[in-house]
Amino acid sequence: MTRPAAAHSRLSAVAIALALLAACAREAPAPVGKGEAQAGAQARHARGGQVTIHGDDRIAASLTWQLPAVELAPGTREATLRRAAKALDAGRLYDDAASAIPLYLALLRADAADAEAQAGLQKALAALLAQGDAALAGADDNLDALRSAHRTAAVARTAAPKDPAVLAYLARVDVADRAWDLNHAAEQDLQAGRLGESGDGALARLREVLRLRPGQGRAEQGLAAVESALIRRAETAGARGDFKAANGWLGLADKVR
Repeated sequence: MTRPAAAHSRLSAVAIALALLAACAREAPAPVGKGEAQAGAQARHARGGQVTIHGDDRIAASLTWQLPAVELAPGTREATLRRAAKALDAGRLYDDAASAIPLYLALLRADAADAEAQAGLQKALAALLAQGDAALAGADDNLDALRSAHRTAAVARTAAPKDPAVLAYLARVDVADRAWDLNHAAEQDLQAGRLGESGDGALARLREVLRLRPGQGRAEQGLAAVESALIRRAETAGARGDFKAANGWLGLADKVR
């Protein structure tokens, strides 16, 4: 991945500054006052990348869907097909007994070989999964969108548990869940200072997210925060004259992205 220009520029600037500091330290080392050190640390913190965790309550388990009860009176097949088609056209897919999926499922319970009901259910499932995929597209950093994707999964799993399209959608939801959990854990690691420079912590989790979902913005932002935190460590080490440690932190920052 090509490093963004701003990050590369900051790394270069810090490296140059450390070289200058090292030269100055060799010529005329001077102690830094406590107030100046605190001010410098606050300034470095202020300009570094940060990830803020907004209280997400996670989704502990997939939501369940109760299939609405539909009672078909004798001789109402044609009328029920029309009702189901009208509900499908209106986007009413599963909320109540007048929705398309419950109506088609009721028709198929009455006659599993009903070709029109089978075709209608397939259309309704396709519309349902399209809604679910739209929710998944925004679920990387939006818990409400992830909840919506779970609702779709619960309905689809109940309506057609063996359908290949449903099974593929459930797999996509699993990936979204895994990415959410990894991002959440990485953000906690970042706040605790566990950057993952030694193999565990934020960096490893964020790279796993990007393996699952290449280019995901939330994970990329997390990597930027890890890089910025490593640069801040280099600046802090340089400010106290530990140029070996500073260069070590810079080297790690240079490998983040």
